[in-house]
Amino acid sequence: GNSFRREYIATQGPLPGTKDDFWKMVWEQNVHNIVMVTQCLEKGRVKCDHYWPFDQDPLYYGDLIVQMVSESVLSEWTIREFKMCSLLGFFPQEDQMNCSRLVRHFHYTVWPDHGVPETTQSLIQFVRTVRDYVNRTAASGATVVHCSAGVGRTGTFIALDRVLQQLDSKDTLDIYSNVFDLRLHRSHMVQTECQYVYLYQCVRDVLRARKLRHEQENPLYPVYENVNPEPQAGSP
Repeated sequence: GNSFRREYIATQGPLPGTKDDFWKMVWEQNVHNIVMVTQCLEKGRVKCDHYWPFDQDPLYYGDLIVQMVSESVLSEWTIREFKMCSLLGFFPQEDQMNCSRLVRHFHYTVWPDHGVPETTQSLIQFVRTVRDYVNRTAASGATVVHCSAGVGRTGTFIALDRVLQQLDSKDTLDIYSNVFDLRLHRSHMVQTECQYVYLYQCVRDVLRARKLRHEQENPLYPVYENVNPEPQAGSP
């Protein structure tokens, strides 16, 4: 990542037989933020298990208890907050004060498998929303990102987050090098050509919006609206 070396954990979507291990990883790696960029069911095929509670009734996942505290459903994504607790006795290294944790779950719901969202603005806003929460989470571990296989949409999300951070901090970026680096750590990250092209389209639109904003904030920016020349004396 850009902020520190181990900023993300890219993984496949939890399955019925692996969801207990998924939550164990979240607990052991001190994860406070989970990004999900797949639907559980897409075109009649199961892509990921519904690995979190449906309501505020707590569920057991191995030696952990997960309870949904809140859920905010928006048009293109949903933000949930979970309370995680370890069962005392199973984690002897944890004391009473450290046996619970709040975890946010960012679920992006309009991204087709092997494809890209319909607009760039949608994913850009989602990535920036997640980044804002992550930056405000003190002493958090890596952010878990998953889709179904954990490479295509997952890699595209991580790559876009990285290049947007680079734009904000350095005004420079290298999309190719970012994707190359991701693939050194996990094969097939940013899986399809259209996902790779989509990254360039996102950056293009961010730069266009930034240029327009800077022009409009410039006091020398010409404004021609409602400017009508005064008629000269003697003119009809």
